[in-house]
Amino acid sequence: MSTLPASEISSASGPEDTLNRSVHALQSLFRARKKTVVAVIALLSSAIAYAATFVLSTPYNTNNGQRGAMFDITATNSVIIRNIDANLYSGTTADYEIYYRAGTHVGFENNAAAWTLLGTTTALTSLGTDVPTPIPITLDLLIPAGQTYALYVTNTFGGGTSYTDGAAVGNFLAGDANISVFEGVGKSYPFGLTFTVRKFNGTFHYDLADLQVAVSPTPATVAAPGGPVSYAVQLSNLGINTVSVTSLTDSLLGSLDGVGTCALPQTLAPSTNYNCSFTTNVTGTGGTTVTRTISAAGTAAGNPVSASAMASVDIIGAAAMTVTKTATPNLLPEPGGNVTFGVSVANTGSLPIDLATLVDDVHGNLAGQGTCTLPQVIAVAATYSCSFTAMVVGNAGFSEVDTITASGMSGGSPISAQGSATVTLTDVPSSLSLTKTATPTSVDEPGGLVSFSVQVNNTSAVDSITINSLIDDIHGDLNGQGTCAVPQVIPAGGSYSCAFSATVTGNAGDTEIDTITAAGTDDDANPISANGSATVTINDLPASMNLVKVATPTSVDEPGGSVSFAVQVNNTSAVDSITINS
Repeated sequence: MSTLPASEISSASGPEDTLNRSVHALQSLFRARKKTVVAVIALLSSAIAYAATFVLSTPYNTNNGQRGAMFDITATNSVIIRNIDANLYSGTTADYEIYYRAGTHVGFENNAAAWTLLGTTTALTSLGTDVPTPIPITLDLLIPAGQTYALYVTNTFGGGTSYTDGAAVGNFLAGDANISVFEGVGKSYPFGLTFTVRKFNGTFHYDLADLQVAVSPTPATVAAPGGPVSYAVQLSNLGINTVSVTSLTDSLLGSLDGVGTCALPQTLAPSTNYNCSFTTNVTGTGGTTVTRTISAAGTAAGNPVSASAMASVDIIGAAAMTVTKTATPNLLPEPGGNVTFGVSVANTGSLPIDLATLVDDVHGNLAGQGTCTLPQVIAVAATYSCSFTAMVVGNAGFSEVDTITASGMSGGSPISAQGSATVTLTDVPSSLSLTKTATPTSVDEPGGLVSFSVQVNNTSAVDSITINSLIDDIHGDLNGQGTCAVPQVIPAGGSYSCAFSATVTGNAGDTEIDTITAAGTDDDANPISANGSATVTINDLPASMNLVKVATPTSVDEPGGSVSFAVQVNNTSAVDSITINS
């Protein structure tokens, strides 16, 4: 490897370093014998390296060298510099960079920010001293007519650029009818010390830029397996000569004459354009790119001109996915319970899917719930499955419809899909009982006050019950009687108690059987009722009477006389009346 010292001193015309001079001195010993071979190699390498229309070379007669060379080019006609050959250190393999700037290099030799990198190449092997070595960097640098551009060709590692001592920066070095190359400077890398004056040893492969082609596809992407794409073609004359276009071809379709709106020949005055378009189907598999080259050719000022442009259409896979959600069980008795939800995300498209989120609109972010973990990469035709368990609660008839949204990226674009599952709660029938008791359970005729107690029991497993009425078939609506009041809400397993007093009357042996009905609805709005009865017996009280007889007078003289008897029969019964029959 040839190593160039970092301490080289810039001078007007002095040597870069003793080593370089020694190398060039040794190389010169062999030049005479190699002259014929060099000429042949130079001709072949220049001829076969690139397909540009024009070639301009500066003299290959090195006597000096450094990492790179910096110089100016002026275009008489608009040109496109396609590629450059350079005189590289013999026997070296090195990496190279090429920069440009619009305008002269003078004053910008050490200002890296003023330059634009055109490209790089690595492991380039020199073809020999004073032999053009093609630098495989496609430049496609447009230099408009009358404009000066600067180029900086430099080795970055492992070799160097050979050149020749010059006379003055800006002196004419080489040229033709289209471009002129001028003397410049040598440079250490990168944008380092400047060595002046130096002549670049190189070859320029270029085309006239009178004709330019631009092509734009719409759309630039299509979903597999493809579809119609419209290509807008623009031919532009950027030069100073009138261009006659006689050929317009597509690398996939052939001649475009008569295709779409394109027609030939076309004459382009300076600074004018010709526009046409055509539509064709672009097909392929997802993830591939279809590239076509549109080429135009003709003449300008008697010289052949040509230009081309490429247009690429990306065929993206038909990204698609489906989400399936299951619930086990999907029926539950109220008030609910645990349900296991299964989730399956299937890649039904032709591109992999980067699954980023799984969100359930009821149970939230599923990452970390159950067996669900994220992110996941789902290959084409593959499925990611997981499950989680959650509570579903509610009343009979309630249905929980919960939806999972799966989101991610596929083919560089967002993708999402949803799946739902429904869990329905079935009714568990409510039940109600009523107990009525009477205190006392019997009263002496003709009756008396009895205290009635009522207990309404909600014997349901689940439902609460709202009692809206308590009706006694004898004593009527109990709302407001005693401690009884409605409505009352009785939870499952609970009870409601109240009491009221009423008078029970009747004859001995009579019984009063009165029934209370409690009616209402359960929390599923189903009507429900229950009743209970109590019996009160009328006890018999024995009848009693006495008789009082009074004689007036209580005595008479003999032989006797008339006596008045008064009879009084008294009914001493507590209740009964008595009928005297004899």
